[in-house]
Amino acid sequence: MTAKSVRIYIPHLFFSDEEAHQKVKSLKTAVDNYKENLFTCNGYSINNDKFDNPGYFISYLVEKKRPTDASVCQYFKEALKSAADVNLAELAKYAYPVGNNPSADSPWGHNVMQPLYACAPILYWRFSGEKKYMDAACNLLNYSLGLNPLGICYVTGPGFHQIHNPHDRESAYTASKGWGPKPGITIFGPGIVSSYGRADLATYPEIGSLPPQRKFGDDMASICTAEFTIFETMSHYALYTVLSNGGTWDEANDPFSAQQVAVKKTSGVVISNYESNKPKICVSAGRLNVSFASNQKRHISGGLYSPNGKKLLGFTAEIRGGGENGISVPLDKASLDKIARTVTICRLTDNTGKSFVARIIYKD
Repeated sequence: MTAKSVRIYIPHLFFSDEEAHQKVKSLKTAVDNYKENLFTCNGYSINNDKFDNPGYFISYLVEKKRPTDASVCQYFKEALKSAADVNLAELAKYAYPVGNNPSADSPWGHNVMQPLYACAPILYWRFSGEKKYMDAACNLLNYSLGLNPLGICYVTGPGFHQIHNPHDRESAYTASKGWGPKPGITIFGPGIVSSYGRADLATYPEIGSLPPQRKFGDDMASICTAEFTIFETMSHYALYTVLSNGGTWDEANDPFSAQQVAVKKTSGVVISNYESNKPKICVSAGRLNVSFASNQKRHISGGLYSPNGKKLLGFTAEIRGGGENGISVPLDKASLDKIARTVTICRLTDNTGKSFVARIIYKD
């Protein structure tokens, strides 16, 4: 009664094979040890005797066209709940949503396991509707996006404090072109110095002396922290589709548009949205270009900022009003290089005190 057995017979069920259906029912107890295998690193083959993947039986629970057994469905749901409750209990032990004892982590970096911790909670939420399971899944998935002790986004592309050097050949090429790493890669992350008994990175203080969640280096040569695999660090991020309402996000109907945004969390500077006609900001042909609609004359004070709030340059402009308006500011080489390499924020403030902030889009 293994996960392999259940996986073999469930597809036959969907061809209305009653013999296969009976086999599924006889093997239902294979899911009993799911909660025992939540914290083990997946093998390199899905033909694994440990039951560690609820995907083996979720298709049975959501089936609408083929016959299912109510008692088997209830059994599977209870196994899913038991596993989800273990994840919630572990989550509650730590200040950050690490999801597991970092000292007893997988043979690779922490992110190899992190997405798995959110799997049972979000799937059980699908059947129970209980908010605590959705909240847990959100927190666990937010770990890789920056809700971690280092405050770093372990996914290439997003975030003010982000990964720049994944162990990835295509990223090495794109970085050599000045484009940065290929976006969307979730690297292994912190926790393991090396699987070969020696440190991948020479650091001070010595990386092996650091706490598990700080044993990390953003270095392309570090296999244990900067490498990635699709099936370990990235496949479960399909769960983000659930968290974003099934991909139905409408940017024109942003429920957070009225919220305030801080340029720097320690600066005390807080800005709100400018108005419904948001400025469009980009860098092209060596210039910062801003365009927006305004029916009033305005005096604009603007600035470019690094993610930590440091001001890179400032500028002023007079807006005539009467419709579409534009500002074009020449940029020196140092500013252009910085904008091309990292996240840069543009802040605009008019004479009435209204402000707008946006990440710059680099087009050169």
